[in-house]
This record gives sequence, C-alpha cells and structure tokens, in this order.
Amino acid sequence: MFAADNMLDEVVVKSEYIPIAIKKDTIEYNADAYRVRPNATVEELLKKLPGIEVDASGTITAQGEEIKKVMVDGKKFFGDDPKMATQNLPADAIKKVQVFDKKSEKAEFTGVSDGESEKVLNLELKADKKIGTFGEVMAGYGTEDRFDSKLSFNKFNNKYQFSTLANFNNLSNQGFSFSDYNTLMGGNAFGGRGGGSMNSGVVNFGNTNTGQIKSATAGLNFYYEFSPKFNLTTSYFLSHSDQDLIKDKFRQNFQVENSFASDEFSTSNTVRNGHTVNLAMQIKPDSFHRIDLESSVRFNGSDAITSSLTNASSLSGVPRNSIDQSDKNINDLTDLSLRGVFTKRLRKPGRIFSLEASYGNTENETDYFLDRTSLFYTNNLLDSILQDQISLSDNNNYRIYTEYKEPLGKKNYLGLGYSKRNYRSLQNKDFYTVDFLDPNKLTLNELLSSLSDNNVGYDRASLIYTKDDEKYSINVDLVYQRSLISGSDDNPGSVPLEKVYNYFLPSFTVNWIDKNLRIRYNTSINEPSVTQLQPIVNNSRSVKPIPG
Repeated sequence: MFAADNMLDEVVVKSEYIPIAIKKDTIEYNADAYRVRPNATVEELLKKLPGIEVDASGTITAQGEEIKKVMVDGKKFFGDDPKMATQNLPADAIKKVQVFDKKSEKAEFTGVSDGESEKVLNLELKADKKIGTFGEVMAGYGTEDRFDSKLSFNKFNNKYQFSTLANFNNLSNQGFSFSDYNTLMGGNAFGGRGGGSMNSGVVNFGNTNTGQIKSATAGLNFYYEFSPKFNLTTSYFLSHSDQDLIKDKFRQNFQVENSFASDEFSTSNTVRNGHTVNLAMQIKPDSFHRIDLESSVRFNGSDAITSSLTNASSLSGVPRNSIDQSDKNINDLTDLSLRGVFTKRLRKPGRIFSLEASYGNTENETDYFLDRTSLFYTNNLLDSILQDQISLSDNNNYRIYTEYKEPLGKKNYLGLGYSKRNYRSLQNKDFYTVDFLDPNKLTLNELLSSLSDNNVGYDRASLIYTKDDEKYSINVDLVYQRSLISGSDDNPGSVPLEKVYNYFLPSFTVNWIDKNLRIRYNTSINEPSVTQLQPIVNNSRSVKPIPG
C-alpha cells in the first residue's frame, strides 16, 4: 500500500439568512429568507411566516391576536385597513416584517406606559425602495369573459411616500375589505380609555364574498414630512362592487312532533359604492409638547334586490306551506370621525399632562320594500304583506379625557384621570302598508312604526398606578363610573326613561417585555338601548319566520 495525498480545493462556508430575530417585544422576520413566487404580494409572504396566519378573507393573526393596523416604514398606509398594504404592495419590496405591540401616542412621546397597546405589523422596505419608484401593471382575460386588472405605483424618499392603486375584475376578488361598512360609529374608529359602545342599527349586508362579484377599486395615499416637527398623512379610497348571488337550499328539521323539510331558491343583486377620506397630522413644537390630529369621512351606499321562493312539506312529502318573497333595500350612510390628543411633558421628568377629545356622527337612511305572500295548505289560508319600511337614524358621540401623572421614583407613577362620554341615537322607523291595487297609495302603520331618542352619558374618575421597568410594566386603573341613561319612544303605554347607575370598574395590565407575555383584566358595562327594549314587530329578512 502506498500513501496518497490529495489537496482539496478551496472550501467556502456561507451562512443562510437568519429568518427570525426576537428583540424584546418585537418579532422580526427577514423577508429574503422566505421564497415566494415572482410578483407575489405581501399577503403571500405573510402566509409563509411562522406564527402569522392569513385567512381566506385576508384577516391577519399574529401570536393569537388580530392585526388591525399595518404600517410601511413606521408610517400609516391608507388609514387603518391592513389589507390595503398586504394585498397591494409587492413582496420583493420588503426587507423585514416586524410584529410588535404599538403603544399609544401619549406613551410613545412620554416614555411612560399607559397600558394601552395594539398588535401592529410594520413593513420595512428595502434600501432601493425607500428612495425610488416601483410598482406593477397587470391585466388578464380568460374564458367565459373573465378578466382581471391591477395597477400599483409607489414613489418614496426620505421626505414623503406616495402610493396609488387600482383594481378592476369580475373574479369575485374585491381587492379590499368592507371594514368601512362595519366601522359605523365615529368614536369606534378611535378607541381609548373609557368604554361604552352603541349599536347604530345599520342594515346587515351579509356575506360579501359569495356569488359572482364585479368590483372596481382605486385609492391614493400620501405622507409628507414637512419638518421633524410636523408631518401629514392623507388618503382617499373609492370602492364599487356589483354582486349576483343564486342560492338553492334544502333543509330538514327534526322535531318531536311536526318534523318538516324546506326547499328555498333565491336570487339577489347587490350594488355597493363607498368613498373614504382620511387625514392625520402630528405636530411637535418642541420636546415638551405633542399634538396628534386624526379625521375620517365615509360615504357608503348599497342597493339590494332579492327574490325567494320557499316550500315546506312534511318528511313524507305532503305540502305544508309556501312563501314567495321579494324585497328591495336601499341604504345610504355618512360617517364622520374627529380626534385630537394633546400631550405635555412638564419640567420634572415623568410628570405628564394630557388632554384627548373625539367626536363622531353617523347618519343612516334605509328604505326597505317587502312583498311577501304565504300560502298554508293545511287550512287553505293565504296571507300577504306589502310594506315599505323607511328607517332614519342619527347617531352622535363625543368623549373628553384628561389625565395627570406624577412620578414617585424608581419608575413608579401615580395618576388621576377624568373622562366624560356621551352617545345619543335618534331612530325613526315608519312602516307603510302599500295598497295592492295602487302601489303609490301608502298607509302609515302606527303599530309597527316607532320614534325613539336614546341617550347614554358616562362620567368616569380614575386613580392610576404605573410601574414602567425595562423588563416589565404594570398598569392599574381603579375607575368609578356614573352612567345616566335617558330616552323616550312613541310606543303606546311607554313612558320617558331615565336611570342612573354607579359602578366600580377596576382593570390592570401586566406586561413582561423580555418574555413577550401580557396579562390583562378589565371590566365594562354595556346597557341596552331604548330601541332594543321596544316591543316592536320586525318583518325584515333577517328575522323571517321559519316555514312550518
């Protein structure tokens, strides 16, 4: 045997991308470590990231919490709709995806936690995208006249961000969410310390992702930093959809007695239009003062026509009854939201004063026309309803909150807070019986019509304790709340309502920053409105009786 020497060629060891990094309360994903198809959107990238889930509607969940805000390089993008960023920005423009608990404006400015935070996703752009222009244009046409088109244009630099997008298709891909239709109370758009909620009574649009949908969307988003002391963000969004839906449902209902089966066939067409304008400003005159201003205006409308035929029979096939129904629903909504926060850091470190005010108004008008004919075979009875139901609602709310905090040493703080909050809802529902021979002849049905005025006011005094350490924070809020409920309606036998309630509503939050663990406890009270307590018959489709 002979010895042999072999000289190896140069060996180069290269490290792969580090996919995930955890920095205190922030989870950071390296976008280049996850492969996606060419021209993929951010939404497709998020589906690859461990710990992040994206459902069929585009809703994002991270660490078990729903993401309700997505920022681009730490700045707002098209208001607070996460899908505007995730479904329109290209994945190859993203350097890092960061998930963290974003503190309130006040806590960010003062450096003292107030227990308020929300799970936020931030998209950090690559260096060549931060300063430059990028976008895409796409169009496609297929069989059965199917088409899809998309436009995205972005221009960013150190001073401003400009984005525009558009989408037009008939593939039931709306390219946006209907969050504008669900965020109807102006105050709800800007939550904060306080509590209390109110039902605006708006019509339910149902599942907006079923059937065949032709949709068109367009939007503009603009951010400009005039100076380190002042920046502005504004956006406009337009949406339109035309939805056709055909349903054929068969049901079997098993009961101890009178089991039956029903077969329902229905067709519907719904046209929706929406306009949304958002404006936000941040002003920092000096290191001791900060002002945050936000506003939003929404104009939404829908026009829905539905017809259905339902036949019920015994399980053996003997006919029991038949319901033939057609209805038309026209809805117009105007929503306004305003909010301002003033924060002042006093000379002594940790001594803080803040003042917050918000106002919201929602006006909703619904015209619901109902034509229903019911035939009962067992007793040969025919019942017909021909009604025009007109609903008008005017909802107003405002909130004023002020707080003062004093440092106690070793990052302990004691504060006093006071808030005044009010919701007022005016509801007017007129039910008209339509003459079968003359559709233009309407007779007011006073039994089904109603007029109500519902007013709920809150006065809250708070004693606040805060412990704000680098590794953990503790926030305890001991609240005394006085609620005044007043209202009236024109139902026969009703009397004006006025009641006072007093509650003790404690809450606390413990946040271990280095362990990414948070424990929260809070109490709240939601009182029923005068409208909800009315003994009024509702003939709308949402409560249509079960055949039988």
